[in-house]
Amino acid sequence: MLKLINSAIILAGGLSQRYGKNKLLETFNGKTLIEYNIDFCYFNNITDIHIVYYDEKVYAYLKNKFSKEIIMKNITLHKRPDEPVGTGMSLLTPINLISDRFIILFGDNFYKGRIEDNTDSYNVATYKYFSYDSSNLRFAAIQGDSIIEKPHSVFEGKYFVGYMILNRKDILSIPYSISGRGEVEITEIFNRCPRKQFRPLNIDWEEITYVEDYNKMLKLIMMNGD
Repeated sequence: MLKLINSAIILAGGLSQRYGKNKLLETFNGKTLIEYNIDFCYFNNITDIHIVYYDEKVYAYLKNKFSKEIIMKNITLHKRPDEPVGTGMSLLTPINLISDRFIILFGDNFYKGRIEDNTDSYNVATYKYFSYDSSNLRFAAIQGDSIIEKPHSVFEGKYFVGYMILNRKDILSIPYSISGRGEVEITEIFNRCPRKQFRPLNIDWEEITYVEDYNKMLKLIMMNGD
């Protein structure tokens, strides 16, 4: 495999308001999802990992659990600013410290498999296809060459999920803006990127939003032998 991705940013700055408690510290078969994220990076030979947190409990957990990796600088912790909020701001927080080609992972998602990336020409967002299901409304829909944040009028098609593979120089060229939701949206940053491309998700993946998603996540993890 041609190795182009050298860094990863794991977004762990959310407050888990819909989950009801901090899902970033929830364990699945003995591990948190952040641990599975780190395992996924190591499996794909990525050892420059930047985790963006907000909750100090998440920081304390990471500092204790991964003290050796932090000392070795395989893992670096970054606190996102109080304002503005949003996943886009978490993306931008460590942007000056990462390599030119990097991957974005969501700290409350599970990933298993081999990253496929054979070009540095495109900024890539992955998707899965869903038909009508009320849970689709938690995702962002892909329409044309744009990602629409959590639309309530789209019930089937391609939905942005999983991860992004981005070019640092392109991200740095885009001034951020505040959305109507009062956030810096990672989807809006991607929409303004040059050389965009959408690709189907090629790995095992699951996301968790509500507490009732716990068993769904655990089932996938157990199926993957973790």
